[in-house]
Amino acid sequence: MAALRLSQVPLARTRATPMCSPGRRLAPRHDSLPCSCMSPSTAFQAATLAVIPLYGAMVTAPRSPRVSQVLASPVIPVAGAAMYIALALGWGAWSELCQLQLWHQGSGPLAWLPSNEGLAMAFTHANLAALTWIHIITLDWLQARWVYLDGLRSHIPTLHSAILCFMVGPLGVLSHLLTKYIVGMHRSSNAQPSAA
Repeated sequence: MAALRLSQVPLARTRATPMCSPGRRLAPRHDSLPCSCMSPSTAFQAATLAVIPLYGAMVTAPRSPRVSQVLASPVIPVAGAAMYIALALGWGAWSELCQLQLWHQGSGPLAWLPSNEGLAMAFTHANLAALTWIHIITLDWLQARWVYLDGLRSHIPTLHSAILCFMVGPLGVLSHLLTKYIVGMHRSSNAQPSAA
């Protein structure tokens, strides 16, 4: 069964947006790219399965030189960004976003921001939802990576913060900053000579 793409559905009237005006030509679909054969479901699963070993390594072997070497390398973030860009181009995500009424109605500073309703509509499209998921888990992983590397530099425990970063990245970063503060306070109180 062939999936119907949004670009094949005639739209009644697309509202002009600052980024997608009616006179602006939409980006062509890049069906010749290798990633266009990857379904949104496959990309969703592949991205999810790709980050699990990275989190597992952070949690189970945080002091391993091999793990810290792999996680400190720019190869993984660059590869993730390349996959994200290739999928966005291969799926024609920008074209589909331009065809949705994603941005706020009217003019002014809010016209440049997406609306809640527009985002909800975007998530009904499998390729846009998968791309958003890849975006979210990549950002969560980058936050966990920063927490992990900062913990190694500062000699601070990061297990709890890395676990939080797995699905709620900002809370993991906040947990790490709080842990760093508490450990720093403890170390400074132990470093002060006791008054006798």
